[in-house]
Amino acid sequence: MKKILLGLACSLPLLLQANSTIEVGFGSATSEDSFSAAGNERITNHHTKENKQMPLPLVKFTYIQKNFIAKMGEDGLFFGYKDKKIEAGVFTGIDNHKPTTWENPYELNVDRIKTAVAKTGLATSYNIFQTKESGSKISYKLTKIDIEKDTVGTMDKELERDAINHRIKLDNRTHGNILYNVKYENNAASGKQSSYSTYGGGAGYIHKMENNLNLILMANYAITNYDEENSVLDEKIEVKTTDYEVILKWNNAFGIKDKHVNFIYTSANSDANHDFYDKKSQVVLVTTGFKF
Repeated sequence: MKKILLGLACSLPLLLQANSTIEVGFGSATSEDSFSAAGNERITNHHTKENKQMPLPLVKFTYIQKNFIAKMGEDGLFFGYKDKKIEAGVFTGIDNHKPTTWENPYELNVDRIKTAVAKTGLATSYNIFQTKESGSKISYKLTKIDIEKDTVGTMDKELERDAINHRIKLDNRTHGNILYNVKYENNAASGKQSSYSTYGGGAGYIHKMENNLNLILMANYAITNYDEENSVLDEKIEVKTTDYEVILKWNNAFGIKDKHVNFIYTSANSDANHDFYDKKSQVVLVTTGFKF
């Protein structure tokens, strides 16, 4: 859920930012996800799932000192090197020791057991060019995914989910307010039935309003194809994902310089050829932040 929420903030790197920042917020999230440990422990089939609602706190920061950068965002804690062109470093997930998925999500008519997912990796980006009104940036991320106890192999070894994940993305901004991106992801899992490739892209617009208000709109679309037929579901999984993001940003809020307030709404929907891989999520959030 945090990944969905932070997606837009991380997709706007071409807005010039050289300051350290901190941001806190609170809201609510609803989701339907067969693989999330926030769902029901016991399921009776692979077709139905319940909508879950939960509170969603947010803490995010970026600290820059000369060429050193530390930040917390989409992938957890990141430490590395930054200059005008290049950013590179290592990251580790902040939820690495929390039970966020199931040992075997496919089990029926038993209480499924929760387990943790650890994510660590390397990330780098390069500003191809950047001005006040436009820019282009390419980024690459390698993530090692370790599921603490993955028992799906008892059903089929080709379902095992430990993986090396590769992502590459090109972000662009033009005329000061038009955004677009293309991206590719390859998830090389231990099992071919859990390995996949994703192709996608998105477009957005920044509408500058009066009284230091900016309205940011973003839409993304992606297609995911799994490598082999899922032996439990008897389908070779294909997923089409759409997500929409809206941020109303109030700069210099309440007349305070370098303070901002965000009103955020996100909606994501994954439509697969099997119900078990369908996902839905919605987030409503209010945040406030400072530059220093």
